[in-house]
Amino acid sequence: MLLLDFPPELFVRILLFLPLSDLATCQRVNRTVNDTIQSSVELQYSIELAAAGAEDDTSSPLVLADRLRLLRARETAWGLLDFSRVTTIPVCHRPSSIYDLTSGLFLLGETFVHHRLIQKGTDALRTIRLPCSQEGEGREAGEEAPSWSKISLEASVIDIGLAVQEHDLIAVVTYKFLSDNSAIEIHLLQLSTGQYHPLASQAVLLVPDLPFIPGRCGVSIEIVGDTLGILFNLGWLLDAPYRAVFHTFNWKSGKERQFRYAPHGGQFYNAFAFLSADVIVLPDLSNNTLELCRLRDDNEPGLLPLCTMCVLQLPSLSDSSILYRMWCRSEPNPMGSTTRYGSDGEHPFRSNAADAIVAFSLYILHHDGESHSFSLIVHRSALLAQVPGDVSASGSPRSQPPVVLWDHWGPPVCRWFDTRDIVTRWITTTCGQRYVVTMRHLPAFISVLDFNQKAIRRRPQEEQLGTRESRSGNGVCARLAVDRLWSPVFKDIVHSCLPYIVTTTAQKYDYECVLIDEERLIGLKLDGQQKNIAELVVHQL
Repeated sequence: MLLLDFPPELFVRILLFLPLSDLATCQRVNRTVNDTIQSSVELQYSIELAAAGAEDDTSSPLVLADRLRLLRARETAWGLLDFSRVTTIPVCHRPSSIYDLTSGLFLLGETFVHHRLIQKGTDALRTIRLPCSQEGEGREAGEEAPSWSKISLEASVIDIGLAVQEHDLIAVVTYKFLSDNSAIEIHLLQLSTGQYHPLASQAVLLVPDLPFIPGRCGVSIEIVGDTLGILFNLGWLLDAPYRAVFHTFNWKSGKERQFRYAPHGGQFYNAFAFLSADVIVLPDLSNNTLELCRLRDDNEPGLLPLCTMCVLQLPSLSDSSILYRMWCRSEPNPMGSTTRYGSDGEHPFRSNAADAIVAFSLYILHHDGESHSFSLIVHRSALLAQVPGDVSASGSPRSQPPVVLWDHWGPPVCRWFDTRDIVTRWITTTCGQRYVVTMRHLPAFISVLDFNQKAIRRRPQEEQLGTRESRSGNGVCARLAVDRLWSPVFKDIVHSCLPYIVTTTAQKYDYECVLIDEERLIGLKLDGQQKNIAELVVHQL
């Protein structure tokens, strides 16, 4: 029996198992196969998901034809920076320095301190659901904007972690001073209700004793699946026993899983990111490297130290240069192995976390006292590809983790940017495979860089060779060439080759910064003193 003799429904089901490249090959077999692929909504949706680096929500109530229409419309709008409407949301509270943006939710801390000479902490949290592209497509002029919700624990907040789609969870890290130390607590709240999360057996997790001082210690927290990771940077406390402390917890059971204490004179960390549900990347400032670490399985007994599987070197610094800060961000986060994000009927798909980029922001001090800033872009999958195959399920590697030289792993899969003229204060500037940049000097154009390699290959050849103007008036250009970055802080010229497409607005904007998520750009406008966020300007696809 020939393949084409199968019933069309069965033939389509077989084709759904093929990767995108093989489907493209099948379309060239003959007219019958091509017509089958072109006419099948199911196959077309699968092709568009793969090409967009997106994943489907199988529980969405929308039929496949509507999902396909929405996905194509979203990708077209991003390719042109074609926004359907602009909504201005005032910030009526006094904001603090804590903020985040994920899954259409914007969070901004609130301080009760009004004196400009007193250091502002965070006393409460404000959240707002941003308007989405499927909300009544014709919002009338003057219609009331979305409103802010408030979360208050009557305690000083030092950071938050969000798992909105996976768990409807916000983890709020608070502190209070004791007689000889600080008590740090992680409150596990259900975001939709503001109450303690029903899946957490312990509503509050206690962090082991730390000499924490607000303003002199940094905190980074992320949640994936049942794992909550939290990193404390104590580098400014010279009398602290460690420069950095990392813990992982099973937030549902309340049990601590793993730890790492970085002593003075050794490694130094101030951020981390999940690459998968069981692997994190931990940048080491002292050694100018990226450590890939395996998280332990929940079935393993006891409390174990964090295990490094391999070390990736970054470009060598000149003898007179010091890497003193490195942040990293990747959005969306991976999901746990047994969880799927909830459906709200409006978002039948989202960017695939496995395809997402990781954006590293590096700050390097030269001997002349000048600070240089850079961004490094690399896909999660490219980092995971460096994990050695001889690591057991328990995460136990060989006696010493292998060290991979920069020239052996980095140039083909990375792209470096000198960000001296680019705003780098805000970290929520990446989502999926897109990265948004704005210049420091206002007004400024907005540029969105797309690192989706399938999207680049889909571009007509003539568009890959230069700049064109889209029908929306915005400029589109593909960057495929090897970039050579020279700076006095690096020992050698840094080569990077990861291609990308950049789309730049025709209009300039007076935004302090522009943030990005799945279906919108958010411009931040500051108050008259240029210190606090006064307005969010939401550019909706």
